[in-house]
Amino acid sequence: IVIVAGYREEMHEFIDSNPGLSSRFNRYFEFDDYSQDELVEIFKNICRKHGFVASESAIKSLRQILLNNEDNDRFGNARGVRNIFDKAVLNQANRIMKLKKVLC
Repeated sequence: IVIVAGYREEMHEFIDSNPGLSSRFNRYFEFDDYSQDELVEIFKNICRKHGFVASESAIKSLRQILLNNEDNDRFGNARGVRNIFDKAVLNQANRIMKLKKVLC
């Protein structure tokens, strides 16, 4: 069994790039994107899993980022939310390191 996943158009290009692939990949599943509310819940769950609590201000910022990426096919939906979380943690770590330098 081989499973491949990707963006719709790019996957069609991939399958069409080799005549033998289209006969071998004959089952397709398409999943709808998560809603903004679902993505916010996913973000909150990721936060909880890592011992963080997202403030209302953070959720408001997240909603704006999601709104700005609504038509961005490259955002990646839940993966995009995970990337936002990772960046937020990195930004927090950088702020703490700068604060430590000032205090020392």
